[in-house]
Amino acid sequence: MKRKINDRGVVGFYEDVPALLIVVVATVIFLASIYSAVNRHGQRTEISDFEREAVEFAEGVRASPLLLYEDNVGQFDATKVQYLDSENLTLSFDHPDFYYRVELIDVSNYSVKYNRTWSREPDFNFTEEHYEEGRKVIHLSVTIVVDTDEIHPARLRVEVWK
Repeated sequence: MKRKINDRGVVGFYEDVPALLIVVVATVIFLASIYSAVNRHGQRTEISDFEREAVEFAEGVRASPLLLYEDNVGQFDATKVQYLDSENLTLSFDHPDFYYRVELIDVSNYSVKYNRTWSREPDFNFTEEHYEEGRKVIHLSVTIVVDTDEIHPARLRVEVWK
């Protein structure tokens, strides 16, 4: 079949092929971008739920009555800090469905430090390769009250992973 060419360009079937090809390629790109956007949105929702749980847990530790001095959020009683163990902390949160490590780091200039670590970790040798669904690390400021004249500034580092 010989192409018919006139003063205005190619006429007939040969004019429709490039236009059809452009429409098909554009449609495929459009559908691929929709699929990718929906897939990314689903992943962000899962991450958002995990991050929300992690933040709620960190704030819960900061406001835990097992640690508070005279019910003041962010002020920990030094004697409660010394005697709280990981088992009681886990029980107070009704066995969360994630693992955690809470580190209380006394940053004061006092000679006696109230550094503590509470954790709920897997039973096997844990390395960073075992993070299944990511992890979240949250840093909060707290104080440790020994008595009314001795208050230690401290950092609360909460690490949560699934």
